[in-house]
Amino acid sequence: MSSEVKKTNSKSTKPLAVDTEAALRKSEKKYRDLVETSNDLIWSVDSEGRWTFLNQKATRQIYGYEPEEMLGRPFKDFTASDKIDFDLQAFANVKAGRPVFLHETTHIRKDGLPVHLSFNAIVRTDGEGNVLGATGTATDITEQKKMLEQSRDRARQVIYYQTAFLGLMKGGFKDWKSSIQRLAELDAQRLQVERVGIWFFDSTRTQLICENLYHLHSNTHESGIALDAKQYPHYFAALEESRTIAADNAFEDPRTGEFASNYLKENNICSMLDVPIWMQGEVVGVVCHENVGETRKWTAEEQEFVVSIADMVSLAREAVRRRKAEAALKQRKEQLEQSNRDLEQFAYIASHDLQEPLYLIAAFSDRLFQHSQNMLDNKGKDYLMRIMRSAHRMRALIDSLLNLSRVSGSKIHLRPVSLDELIHDLLTDLALRVKELKAEIHIDPLGMVLGSRWHLRELFLNLISNALKFRKPGVPPRVHVWAHSLNNQLEIVVEDNGIGFETQYTEQIFKPFGRLQGQGDYEGTGMGLAICEKIVKRHGGEIEASSELGRGSTFKVRLTHANV
Repeated sequence: MSSEVKKTNSKSTKPLAVDTEAALRKSEKKYRDLVETSNDLIWSVDSEGRWTFLNQKATRQIYGYEPEEMLGRPFKDFTASDKIDFDLQAFANVKAGRPVFLHETTHIRKDGLPVHLSFNAIVRTDGEGNVLGATGTATDITEQKKMLEQSRDRARQVIYYQTAFLGLMKGGFKDWKSSIQRLAELDAQRLQVERVGIWFFDSTRTQLICENLYHLHSNTHESGIALDAKQYPHYFAALEESRTIAADNAFEDPRTGEFASNYLKENNICSMLDVPIWMQGEVVGVVCHENVGETRKWTAEEQEFVVSIADMVSLAREAVRRRKAEAALKQRKEQLEQSNRDLEQFAYIASHDLQEPLYLIAAFSDRLFQHSQNMLDNKGKDYLMRIMRSAHRMRALIDSLLNLSRVSGSKIHLRPVSLDELIHDLLTDLALRVKELKAEIHIDPLGMVLGSRWHLRELFLNLISNALKFRKPGVPPRVHVWAHSLNNQLEIVVEDNGIGFETQYTEQIFKPFGRLQGQGDYEGTGMGLAICEKIVKRHGGEIEASSELGRGSTFKVRLTHANV
């Protein structure tokens, strides 16, 4: 039985050895296939830095050599001259037992071009710790480096352009001519293009007029060139439809080829980069970049830059227009203010000068009536009474005009004013009138406002007097004055139970002489509320009225609250 077992074991030994060798060969082939087909360089060097292994596919792709052309040669023979010391130091670190990961370096291909590699490396030793060399991988990162550098270039260019724009914006747009000259110069210098022109349509949109053409090398400006829009239909259609017209070859580009026989040829222009100027939804002009002498490919960054230039031109034009409009408005405002001052002064002087002859008319009419009334018939007496009434009314009107002139012309010094004290003093002056009319006046606590005491007294005297004047026949007048805070303002409300007025006349009552009743119905000149509105506006406040015929009136005055 034991012999059978021994026999069986002897038979199974040979097949096991064969299977192991086959598996090893299969594994080795798989490993070699992986190594040889890898896009990453798999390499090894001896202790002197000479190549001892290089996988075939990656060596061809990265270096342009066959592995056999490199094996046995030092790796530094393939290192860029300015990177040799860097590579040798890295190799020394590996030999010292310090693995190197992602060591970026530059090597030289067979065709002389640089190739950027990212290395991983570890040291190889024998059983006794002696350094045999190094092994590792390397990845071609040339494209990544190129893309990164391009990204950095674009970032630098953007910063460069932004810096230029910031410098331009700091200078502002004081006048049109200097603004477009600065824009054209900046544009040409940043793009290094010989000719930059800023053109605008005329009023009929049939011609494009050059307002500024800058020549880079001569540092000169010109203007006045005109192009007939009808002769270049494709170009002007493209302006309406395109964000930019980037014609690398201006002669062959269908959008700019219309200029070939005259404009381009005469000025030796080979490439054009034009961008329309938009204002209020309409193309009003174009910024032209004309490269002289040879064709030029316009980059995306350059096209973005010139779009910004066109926007700046539009902003400059709008800023100059707005500044002119503001200057004209300011001048007009100053003229109106001067005119108002002159009118106010005239009204004051005229009213003042009319006082004396009017006083004489009234005085002598009264004396004539006292002296001669027995000699006059009823018609004569009536005529004389009319003269006297008109003189008295004229005197009241002049007094109102003088009052309005004083309100309009006098300076207002804003100080905290107690409305409670002011109206208490005012009612003392009105006490006799209130008693005669059996009026009821209720004043709630009001508070403090910023204002001129004299002006505010005139304001509330007119409002309360009006409430007493425009009363219902046979009904004692009632007036209620109260206030409440409204943000940083105090709203004072004056309510009465008088005759009221229709809403449609709300604006009319604040106009000078804006009477709603006949002269014989109620005394007064119709100036009271006009004076009130003038006072409130000069305090920076607001006044409004609401009413219903036969149901009284409400006046609301908003003035700045005094925080004391």
